[in-house]
Amino acid sequence: MTTPSSNSDPPAGKKITLINSSMRCFLFSLVGLIPCIGLPFSVAAIMRSHKMLKAAGSVWNPAGRYLKAAARLSPLGILSTAVFLTVACMWAANMMSNPTAGPSGSG
Repeated sequence: MTTPSSNSDPPAGKKITLINSSMRCFLFSLVGLIPCIGLPFSVAAIMRSHKMLKAAGSVWNPAGRYLKAAARLSPLGILSTAVFLTVACMWAANMMSNPTAGPSGSG
């Protein structure tokens, strides 16, 4: 005999979508940690994770830890790209100002 479900429980399809979206956000945030290439993934993970956190509300999400981790990792992906580009620009400026120095910096 099955027990009747309460009206406060969301349908199973919504829970499955919530879990899949949470895992997808986490995957996007991990790919977003790759400098430059991961920038669009990081931005997508930020947008999706905030959207999913609002949509989930008080519904229990078994993948909630992944969703919260995605919300924390995504900004680090943007930061890794910014650090990489800063270092690359500084290196390029150094090479242009002193082209005879070579990689070791001795001239």
